[in-house]
Amino acid sequence: MAERSLVTPGEAGVGPTVAEVAPAAPMSGGEGVYDYRVPPALVGKVRPGVRVAVPLLGRVVEGYCLALKDRSAVPPEKLKDVARVLEPRASYPRPVLDLALWAARRYLCQPGEVLQAAAPAEGRYRAIQRARLLVTPTEALRRAEELSSRAPAQAAVLVELAARRGSADVATLRRRLGPGAARSLRVLAEKGLVALEEKAGEAGERTGLRREGAAPTDLAAALDSPPAGPVPGGAGDFRLTPAQEAAVEALTAALGGGGGEVFLLHGVTGSGKTEVFLRAAAEALARGRQVLILVPEVSLVPQTLERVRRHLGPVRVVVAHSYLAGRERLDYWEKVVTGQADVVVGARSAVFAPLDRLGLIVLDEEHEDAYKQEEGAPRYHAREVAAWRARHEKAVLVLSSATPSLESYHRALEGRYTLVSLPERAGGRAMPPVELVDMRAELASGNRSVFSRRLQAALAETLRGGGQAILFLNRRGHSTFVLCRDCGWVARCPHCAVSLTFHRPEADLACHYCGHRAPAPDRCPG
Repeated sequence: MAERSLVTPGEAGVGPTVAEVAPAAPMSGGEGVYDYRVPPALVGKVRPGVRVAVPLLGRVVEGYCLALKDRSAVPPEKLKDVARVLEPRASYPRPVLDLALWAARRYLCQPGEVLQAAAPAEGRYRAIQRARLLVTPTEALRRAEELSSRAPAQAAVLVELAARRGSADVATLRRRLGPGAARSLRVLAEKGLVALEEKAGEAGERTGLRREGAAPTDLAAALDSPPAGPVPGGAGDFRLTPAQEAAVEALTAALGGGGGEVFLLHGVTGSGKTEVFLRAAAEALARGRQVLILVPEVSLVPQTLERVRRHLGPVRVVVAHSYLAGRERLDYWEKVVTGQADVVVGARSAVFAPLDRLGLIVLDEEHEDAYKQEEGAPRYHAREVAAWRARHEKAVLVLSSATPSLESYHRALEGRYTLVSLPERAGGRAMPPVELVDMRAELASGNRSVFSRRLQAALAETLRGGGQAILFLNRRGHSTFVLCRDCGWVARCPHCAVSLTFHRPEADLACHYCGHRAPAPDRCPG
């Protein structure tokens, strides 16, 4: 990607001020960044990070200004103007724009898609395009008759517009006549028969960041309300173990040493990892920095939020995840981009939160697969994005887990990450007892059940005492393979050469690698 020369609008003495814009609309090929002219009316309003509306392939789309410069490799007469600035009061900070450019290269997507993933759907730009006849309906029908043999698609558009009293939304024409109607409209516009007009609008009938008179949601109101009186169970009420004290000291030193360091906080279940990284969060806040805490599942956000409020007191906390309602997401985004948030708690996509004073990033349960976005652009791994962001924004990254991922543990052993261990449970509590049962001995003694005699006895004893029990099954499907006892035939995937899993409700076989499915046979085909 070409080197960017950032200038203030009006600095350049020659030529127009040019904006590099990343459209949010998906495009095939190219870097996804285009040059646009900043018209005189928008000079000073278009700046790096703001959302803008720009023309692209015959329509107006939403995009993000990445940089300003005084000249373009594109001839001035071919540059199109920025149509409007959508949110002059709020913009992405420079570090997040750099993050989007890196993520676009790393994950083979476009910067606009990355920035759009962090922006709220509520308030996004929506252009309404209309087509209007420049001739009378009678003349349009006459021209349609002339075009009916050599350009039937154009003729159909003229007939439809004539029937609709000379004008219609382009979206309506596309629904009625098919996607080719857009191309026909452009040709007819070149012939002077049709005019294409844009009507600016936004989703939800919005014209700015906040709808006038809109009441905040219950969640937003709860977050805006600081705790009344002293906060029970805060950091001062808990005595750290020696291992926790050493961990907090290491994180505190990193926060004061310039940042960019990655820690793997490896502690057994109940060792107090949350207490450690929340103490580090308090230190980051005391230094005037912001904190980003990520959890793998949306369902974990409320309890994490409660712990943050309990430990950190009346700080400005916002939540970010995909299940927030439109106005809640907009409220979160507005608070963050205008500097009204100290702590962001969220799921995977919150890794792109537009924080400009980031000091600490925490990935709780960093081993979870949920941190990997696999459906829809941009596809990314939040752990990798967080590591890049910590290095380039001089923040400290804490990867917390009782069972760290193989990649993180290997990097810690190599010295690329700093390993901090909490080998004991907080408060001197003992680990729950674990008993291994050799199922080979059970089978040899005549027990052909999937449950060992020891497990059966423990379940019976628990139930007699009025207790409850949970059994975890670490697999999908009813049976991991289907075997013919006579000839030894095993159902295998024709693509992956692994045994197929039998799913009883559907009575079919499935490969959990490639997705191949087949009906389960009634007889052995071997």
